Amino acid sequence: MKRSRLFTLTLLGLAIAAAAGVLTWRTTIPPLPKPLQPPVPSRLAIWPWPKAVQDTPHPGVTHWLDTSSPDGTVLDFFDFDLSANPHLRFEIYDQDEDDAHPFDDSNDGWKVGVGAAVHHLNGAGRGKVVAAWHGLFFGLETKGAIPPSPYLYHHVTPVVLGGKVHANVGQARWTFGVSYDASGRAAFKTLLMPGKVVLAKNFTFAAGGAQCLIKDGKPLTLHPFPTSIELYGGGHPAACTAGEAGYIPNVDWIQTTRATVGWSKDSRHFYLLFVKQTGTEGGAVMASHGHGPPTGGWTVSDEQRFWLAKGVWGAINSDGGDVGQLTFLQPDGNYLLLPPIDEQRLLFTPEFVNAPQSGTLLYFFIRDTKS
Repeated sequence: MKRSRLFTLTLLGLAIAAAAGVLTWRTTIPPLPKPLQPPVPSRLAIWPWPKAVQDTPHPGVTHWLDTSSPDGTVLDFFDFDLSANPHLRFEIYDQDEDDAHPFDDSNDGWKVGVGAAVHHLNGAGRGKVVAAWHGLFFGLETKGAIPPSPYLYHHVTPVVLGGKVHANVGQARWTFGVSYDASGRAAFKTLLMPGKVVLAKNFTFAAGGAQCLIKDGKPLTLHPFPTSIELYGGGHPAACTAGEAGYIPNVDWIQTTRATVGWSKDSRHFYLLFVKQTGTEGGAVMASHGHGPPTGGWTVSDEQRFWLAKGVWGAINSDGGDVGQLTFLQPDGNYLLLPPIDEQRLLFTPEFVNAPQSGTLLYFFIRDTKS
């Protein structure tokens, strides 16, 4: 069958228009996220550190400082030997316990950084604080905050203080804490989402929301490095089983400031590893999404590898990022302070005059009951 030249040209024009339409349609589709790779594991997620400087800032306390990381990450590691100094005691300070309205699950504590918290605790007459750092996760909101505080803090899990359970809220992931017997001997442990009766029975001091990295000497399962869709899509923390550490999106796989603690099987040694990044938590999240350079710091996987190398019986990952802050007692009675975000290491007298603000709801601390 013969076709006219006009008919042929018409078909050709439609084909060209269709092709142009396809090309236009394809160029308007957003590109798929590029496949991302896990961060390069830290070379110092080992033990011992070959270039660390060791000192003894307080009886029963050994401290290692390592500044050899090429990316600027600074590492502080502490061994609190509770047998060498039986007066050392781990406790938790909750800013909601003694504010204007105690235990109402609302705290305007932004201005109370770790320095101000230690000054307050030292004034209680229960022994000098040897070291203190930010505690476990908490919630925040802007409504009702009183300037200059930008936030009100609230609990995300119950907290145990002196054997009493506070905060009528839900549970999340693992609860970490310590129990003391009649002789004052410590026993550190983790429990998966315990109820209030179990909390009161098992702990003298405890808080929840932790990620359990090592339990009974064995590593728990970490969530694998997320796919690009998972990573870009964000998401909420997932429920975990007894064999899992507990996954938190945009927390596990960013390289950032970390506070992680471990302990020996007999609970005679309590350890603190403080990892200080060079940038901000926001920069770390952007870097994990492929935008911007690494900011120093460690992933949760780095922490777990470190504790495996150390050979601990138990270990958890606590909160981290921009809230990360630490202070510890020096032999001369002053305190060295690592503030939130800032990379400086500051020296303060015990009064902590003009110490950095930007506090947290919970503080973990070690005190010496005889000092």
